[in-house]
Amino acid sequence: MAEPREQHSQGKHRRDDPVRAAARRNRHLWALAAALLLTFVSALPGGLVWTDHLDLSEAGARITSWSELADAFSLTQHQFREARLGAVPPEASGPWRPLAILSYSLDWWLTDGCVPCLHASNLLWHGLTVFGLYILGRRLLARRSHGKTLAFWGTLLFSVHPLATVPVAFLGSRDLIMGSALAITALVMFSRLAATSGSEQHGQRRWLLTLPPLTLAALLSHEAMLVLPVAALMLSWYEMRERGRQGFMAIAPGRRIGLALMLATLALYLGLRMHWVGVAFAGSWPGDSISQILATLIGIFWQGLAQVFWPSEPVISDSWPIAAGLDPSAMAGLLGLAFGIGLTVWGLRVHHPMALGASWFLLWYLPQSGLFTLQRLHDDSHLYPAAWGLLLAAVLLLYRLWRPLGRQLIRSAEALVFTPIVILLALLTAVSSLRFRDDPALFTGEINLDPYYLEGRVMLAADALRKGSPLQALNQGTLALEALDKDQRPSALWPAADAHQALGQAQFALGLYDDAQINLAAAQQLAPHRAAPWYELGQLALVRNDVAKALPLLRAAQQRWPDHIPTQLRLGEALLRDGQSDAGMAVLLPLLNAGQADNPALLALTDTFAANGQPKAAIAHLRLALSIRDDPALHARLAQLLWRLGQRAEAQDEINLALQQASDNRLVREVAEEISAGFPTLPGTL
Repeated sequence: MAEPREQHSQGKHRRDDPVRAAARRNRHLWALAAALLLTFVSALPGGLVWTDHLDLSEAGARITSWSELADAFSLTQHQFREARLGAVPPEASGPWRPLAILSYSLDWWLTDGCVPCLHASNLLWHGLTVFGLYILGRRLLARRSHGKTLAFWGTLLFSVHPLATVPVAFLGSRDLIMGSALAITALVMFSRLAATSGSEQHGQRRWLLTLPPLTLAALLSHEAMLVLPVAALMLSWYEMRERGRQGFMAIAPGRRIGLALMLATLALYLGLRMHWVGVAFAGSWPGDSISQILATLIGIFWQGLAQVFWPSEPVISDSWPIAAGLDPSAMAGLLGLAFGIGLTVWGLRVHHPMALGASWFLLWYLPQSGLFTLQRLHDDSHLYPAAWGLLLAAVLLLYRLWRPLGRQLIRSAEALVFTPIVILLALLTAVSSLRFRDDPALFTGEINLDPYYLEGRVMLAADALRKGSPLQALNQGTLALEALDKDQRPSALWPAADAHQALGQAQFALGLYDDAQINLAAAQQLAPHRAAPWYELGQLALVRNDVAKALPLLRAAQQRWPDHIPTQLRLGEALLRDGQSDAGMAVLLPLLNAGQADNPALLALTDTFAANGQPKAAIAHLRLALSIRDDPALHARLAQLLWRLGQRAEAQDEINLALQQASDNRLVREVAEEISAGFPTLPGTL
C-alpha cells in the first residue's frame, strides 16, 4: 500500500515558515547532542580492552616514527600489527585501513595516551554520523507529512541503540565508526547538490570539490564504504522520484558529476589497493561448501535483523556456529530474504519511504554479513550504520499506526510512542558500555554465553599475566586449549598459537618449565613467523641455564623483532654467559646508556666485569640493578664482591639485609656461609 502523498510533489508542497523550521531543527540537534552525551557518558571512563592492548599500548595499530608512515599505506592492517609485534605474514589480503592507523596515531600523540580522551574521540565520530544521518533524513522526507520530525525520531533511536555500544565504547572500532562518519558526511555533501535538472543549481562547485577527498577518506578507513557510490545513486533516485521525475537523465547534471567523481575515487582506491596490498578482501569463509557458507551467512543476516528490533547487550564474540547446510530453516531464511528484497524493490518503485529505510539497511548490511568477512566472521558492530534504515522504517510505520488517534488527542503525540522506546534503549546502551572498562568485565559475560569461546579465554589469560596473576592465567589458558578441541566455531582472530603461548607464559611464570616448553614449542610451530614464541623459548632456555640452546632462539627472535628491547637484553645476556664478552657488551652497553637495561642483563654484566678483573665496575652495575629492583640475591652478590675487596662492614650490611628478605634463598645462604667462615679477601682483584 503506497504512502498517502500529503504535501507531496504531485500536489502543492507547502514550505514551512523558515523561522519555525530553524527553531525546530535546532531543538532536534540539541536533543540529539544531549541524548548522545547522557547515553555514552558511561563509556568515557572505559579502559583498553580486547585488541586495544596490542593496537594502542604496544603500537600495533599506530605509528611511532615518521619512518613507519609508509608502512601504514603499504601494509594491510594485520601486516602492520604483526610487523610491530615481530612478524610480517606473507599474505597481503585482508583489511587495508591506513587512515584508521593515522587516526589512532594522531589521537595517541595529541592526548599523550589518555584513554578517556580516546573514548571521547570515538563519541565525536559517532556524533558526526548521527548528525549526518539526521540531515539526510530531513532531506529525504522533506516532502512527507511531518517527515522532518520523523527523521529526528529515527535518528534519535539510532543514536542511543545498543548496536552503537561497540563502535563507541571499543577503541578498536575506530575504523568502522570513522569510515561511517566520513561516508555519511560525503552523502550530506552530495545531498546539497540540486536533485533534479529542474532545480536551482547555484554554488555547487564547493560541494563537488569535497566529494573526492571525503569518499577516499571513507574508503581508506573501512572497506564497507565501497557501497558509498551506490548509496548516493539510491538517494538521488529516491529524491528524483519524490519530485515526480523519472529516468537517469532527470537527475541534475551536478549530481551526475558527483556520482562520476565518487566512482572515479572508488577506481582510484582500488588501484591503490591493488598496487600496495592486493584486492582480496575476505580473510576466510565459514564452512567448506557453498551450502554451509550460504546457510551460515543467512543465519547471521537474520540474527542481525533481530538485534535491531529486539536489542540486547551487544555480543562481541565472532564465534558463530557453522550451519550443516541448507536445511529447511535455512531455506526458509533464504526465501524470507528474497521476499524482503523483492518487497523493498517494489516499495522503491512506488517511492514508499519505508522501502527507502529497508533498502538502506540491505545496502549497508548485506556486504558485511557475507561479502566482507575480513578477519572476523561477524559481530554486532557490523550493523552500524545499517540499522538507521530499519529504525527509520519502524518510526514511519509506528507513526502511521498511531497518528489517526494520537494526533487528534494532543499535538506532537508521536512523542508518547517514541520517548519510552528511546529511554529504554539509552538505559540498555549505557549499562552495556560499562562492560568495556576492562577485559574481565567484557569477556566474562561472553564466556557465560559460550564456555568454549577461545578468544575470550585467551584475552582473560593475557589480562591475568599483565596483572601478575599467573595462576589465573594458567586456568584460562587450560580452558582455552579445551576450547580448541571442543569448539567447532571459527575464530580467525585468535588462532591456536595464541592459546598455547598464553598457557606457556603462565606455566613459565609459575616455574612449570617442562610444561611451558611444550606449549611454547607448539606456539612456535603453529606461528613460526612470529617473534614472541622464539623469544619466550629463548628466555626459558636461559632460565634453565641452557645458553647454547638459548642463543639461536634469541637470534631468530631478534631477526623477526629487531626493535624489541627485551629480546636484545636476553640476547646480550646469553652472549655474555656464553663467554662472548665483546659481542654481549656491544648489545647491552647501548641499552644500559639509554637506561633500558634490566636486572638479569645487569647481573650478566656484573659477572663479566668480575671475571675480567674489574670489581669496581661489577659493584657499580650491581648497585644500578638494585636501584631498578630490590632483590635479596643481588644483595648477596654485592656482599660477596664487597667482602672480597675487603669492604667487610658494607658486605656484612648487605648480607644481613639479604638474610632478612630471603633467608631460604640458596645464593643468600651460600654467601652468608662464605662470609661467616671468613672467606679470604682479595683487594683490588677477584
